Amino acid sequence: MLFRKSTQSVQRPYHQADGQLFRMSRARAVQGGRGMAYLRDPAYWREATCQEVECSHRQRGWQTTLDLSPVQDPGELGLNRARYNYIREKSGRHFTEQWVGAEVTFMFPAGQTCFRQHQLPVERDPVFIHVPGPGRDPQRLDYDQFFWTFNEVSHLLEKRRKQG
Repeated sequence: MLFRKSTQSVQRPYHQADGQLFRMSRARAVQGGRGMAYLRDPAYWREATCQEVECSHRQRGWQTTLDLSPVQDPGELGLNRARYNYIREKSGRHFTEQWVGAEVTFMFPAGQTCFRQHQLPVERDPVFIHVPGPGRDPQRLDYDQFFWTFNEVSHLLEKRRKQG
């Protein structure tokens, strides 16, 4: 019988009667056979710079438009005023400003850090766990052991399904 682990094919000495092909991909392992689990540590994120994420604002520049007209929601007006004061007094970025009525547009040239908070995922290796059965301790497996065990469990479950 032919079993496929990821992209490698492995010949296995099982019964030749059913000739079933079991395919196991890393993404589907979590849905795998009974007692099998594929876990990835929670996605941790870290702060990143504009250069690391190739930020388009840093590369091409950007503009920010604020509406300071008193005809809008008071909360929004307060927020826009705070943004206006921050950009002018505390941001430390180079800009030009253009007024049209009560709207101000700040134009920031390329080559400086934008206001976004960029993040990148911290890659972590997956954790493979096999729970042999009720009352038995889970086993932590390496990549090859996990897929070998998964293929064996899948084969046995398929045989049981066909028999009963």
